[in-house]
Amino acid sequence: MLFGCCGMMVLQIATGRWGAGSEIYALWLSRALARRGHRVFFAFNPSGRLAPLCPPEIVPVKVALWGTWDVVSAVKLAAIVRRHRIPLLHAHRARGSVYALIASLLARVPWLVTVHVPQPASRFRWAALLLTVSEHSRQALIAQGVPADRVKVIYSGIDPDDYAPTQERRALARQLLSAGEGEWLVGFVGRLVADKGIPTLIALARRFKQRSEKVRFVLIGDGPLRPQVEAIARDENLPLQCLGFRADVPLLLAGLDAYVHPSRYESFCLSVLEAMAARLPVVASKVGGLPELVTPTTGILVNDLDDLDAWDDALQTLRLNRDQARTLGEAAPQRVAEQFPWHRFADEHAAVYEKVIAAWQ
Repeated sequence: MLFGCCGMMVLQIATGRWGAGSEIYALWLSRALARRGHRVFFAFNPSGRLAPLCPPEIVPVKVALWGTWDVVSAVKLAAIVRRHRIPLLHAHRARGSVYALIASLLARVPWLVTVHVPQPASRFRWAALLLTVSEHSRQALIAQGVPADRVKVIYSGIDPDDYAPTQERRALARQLLSAGEGEWLVGFVGRLVADKGIPTLIALARRFKQRSEKVRFVLIGDGPLRPQVEAIARDENLPLQCLGFRADVPLLLAGLDAYVHPSRYESFCLSVLEAMAARLPVVASKVGGLPELVTPTTGILVNDLDDLDAWDDALQTLRLNRDQARTLGEAAPQRVAEQFPWHRFADEHAAVYEKVIAAWQ
């Protein structure tokens, strides 16, 4: 069901404060839907990392969403839903689903949820539909007993043109990163937590330092391990730099030469998708939904996450064989454009929204 010239209306609910993948996903989705002419209300923590990234075409709903059972905030969301006659709530992760459940009961509208990480399916039993970001995640929910027709995959999507590493952008990015002449920059974007493979990045930086190679690891993101990582890099004089959370990731990616993502698990991975859009050859873990994103034509997948030699060899392959690295990088944005376009990302969600609203009525 559409609503006049403004298209469909939906309230997205993103919780958290670190700017994690699920929050960025919700922001990307809201932006893509708005770009397609839909009216999107976006609920997020005003003191979190998303506030400066929220574009003007999205209606911000600044409500504290810290606790799991924050009934007061859920009541506020319900009031907004009733006031604007929003016909659908879209929650992200388990905490967001609690707010959606309470608000939907009060406002008498349906809700659905995108399950971003492995969680008990029972947490989402009241949702009209479960969405996942990869087939791997979908199969995990079905294995828990969720009927197959209640789970649908919708891949994330972006516009590679937004990440095109033109000569001007690359020069500016290299300047911002203080890159030396001939210095090979390896990037990582994500939360600084152990599960993202931060210890592996530190170990790799130690190896490259021992060999006195002109390589630097650039970590973009924040998290509880950041002080520890910065202290280790400083005390050991490692070629590793922490930039913290940045709003200019598309620009910074243009200054890198390769991207590495040694995560222990990923349902999908938005930062790898961004790296591919920026024409970077990728080295990533062969876990979760990453094989649905990274193929042999766009990067290298490492089977054994604890095999430091394998990570080292993969990066050395890219560093020493620039032609291979260039071939992988050039193929990546084409795959993004064909398999993960932003307009399909928006349109598939809009189609699902319409069916859920129609079924509810």
